[in-house]
Amino acid sequence: MKRIVTGTAVLLLIAAFGLAATLQRGSVKPTSSTSSSESPSTSTVATTSPIDVGETLPTVTTEITYRPYGCGANTRGQVGVPTEGQSVLQPIPIEAPEPKKIASGLLHSLMIDTEGHLYSWGDNTFGQCGHQDTGVVVEPRLVQGLEDRTFIAIGAGWFHSLAVDSEGWVWTFGNNSSGQLGNGRLGPWRAPTPARINMMADAVSVAGGMAHSMALTSQGILFVWGNNFFRQVNSDGTMDLVSFLQTQAGRLPESVPSNPQELWAWLESFLMDLADDAKKLVALEPQSIFRDVRAIAAGATHSLAVLSDKTVAAWGSNLAGECGDGRFLVFASGFVQVKALMGLSIDTLTEAESVAGGMFHSMVLREEGTVYGFGYNQEGQLGLGIATPPSPIGVKVPGLKEVDSISLSYGHTVACLRDGTAQAWGLNSHGELGLGYTAPFIATPTTILGISQVARAAAGGSHTLFVAP
Repeated sequence: MKRIVTGTAVLLLIAAFGLAATLQRGSVKPTSSTSSSESPSTSTVATTSPIDVGETLPTVTTEITYRPYGCGANTRGQVGVPTEGQSVLQPIPIEAPEPKKIASGLLHSLMIDTEGHLYSWGDNTFGQCGHQDTGVVVEPRLVQGLEDRTFIAIGAGWFHSLAVDSEGWVWTFGNNSSGQLGNGRLGPWRAPTPARINMMADAVSVAGGMAHSMALTSQGILFVWGNNFFRQVNSDGTMDLVSFLQTQAGRLPESVPSNPQELWAWLESFLMDLADDAKKLVALEPQSIFRDVRAIAAGATHSLAVLSDKTVAAWGSNLAGECGDGRFLVFASGFVQVKALMGLSIDTLTEAESVAGGMFHSMVLREEGTVYGFGYNQEGQLGLGIATPPSPIGVKVPGLKEVDSISLSYGHTVACLRDGTAQAWGLNSHGELGLGYTAPFIATPTTILGISQVARAAAGGSHTLFVAP
């Protein structure tokens, strides 16, 4: 029993690694993939997540030239300005071509320009910027090997990246210790050369979590792969971490490395040593999970999807109620339906337009422009005006309306409103809310300084990107 407890703590440390890295700076039945139903058109499929805000800029009557902006922690160059190691307290322009789409990982950033070229900057320790050289990419650079391709969508996992080209192929690069690159292999821990996933040829959006990935096709089919410790992939033939540990009591180590690079290399080695048994913990290739999906989001260790009936399915870690089904302290949740406080009663959350997932909290944007949050709120992540215990059901963010898009990451949320302003709340220890000052957290949605006509935002680990004139 001692070995089981110790091993559990060890692998939970891996799942909580993102926290250390940041500080250092009712049931839903999945539809069978063989079933037939009417699928949403490509134009209705949209992804809004902490790491993939890949939507086209709004149509305007007068010509406006947009540019990327960044703020927050710049410890690894993730803001995209030459002030590495210094926090940027309000949005400042990034020297780059005009952006079409942006995405933020834990410590790196991605951008597609109006010509479809793919750029990256920030931490490249795991090759997540797609460059052979290690270390930091301080300013935006074209991803090596993909200069001649045109891209339509991007997603940034914590330590890996995903991009969809104009033909619908998904390209991945970065950390692959849990098979999150979807190439059928476990490892290596550093894979800077972009590689194409050959199983899908009609993807329209992608999203990445701590160590798992998601892709949505033009036919509304959702694919998920990578780490399944918390059942965030939830494919047939896999098991969650607790179930796995019960079968591996005599093979677990007593300790793991604390250095980030050594930690991920150790995880890769540990899983490979377990050989076939370890495959039950990961999905090395994309698995078809749902049909008729409208939008997707990857939290750190949980997943979210807006279905064709505009309800929301969630699965994976539900420790703080981030799956929104009324429960919490659930290590690995199966597919559930998100509930919310609708008026005076708790009911299924409906009329969902998009979703976003953080470390232990989630947000849903409804078609009417209101936002509901659920999960962890001890640093104001849900925007309720005060820090509270976790909420296992959706609660409406008070005073927030006419929202066009949302993005969140480890502990902060950004909302772009239809009037062109942007508001943010949650953790602000590095100025990631763009308010001009730092604070442990801000619990009330607050207007971001210095930019207007904001088209999109992408919240990273402790930094934020914007697209504005």
